[in-house]
Amino acid sequence: MAEIQTIEVVMKRSKTGWARKLIFFPMAAFGFLGGALLCLTIVGIIPGFFIMAGSVGLVMAGLNYRQVKCPNCKKKNYVVSAVEDFKCSRCGNPTIIEWKKPRP
Repeated sequence: MAEIQTIEVVMKRSKTGWARKLIFFPMAAFGFLGGALLCLTIVGIIPGFFIMAGSVGLVMAGLNYRQVKCPNCKKKNYVVSAVEDFKCSRCGNPTIIEWKKPRP
């Protein structure tokens, strides 16, 4: 069984807070739907895929994803801010995250 390790990550302050979610989620929804509609046409398949991929990026930005590094294999993983633990996508080892508040 894999040994559970602990890492410390400094929690970044969100400058936009709730406004980020209010703006990014509707933009992502309209972008994804628009990209899906473009994919229905032969001419719009390629731009539609790019628009849909950009919409997924907006959802990630709206959810405050943070990048953390696995202490075992050094793989960069994306986790939602303030989550307690994550399982590495490469080695599968669980890791506990201790979030530290930033200094003023």
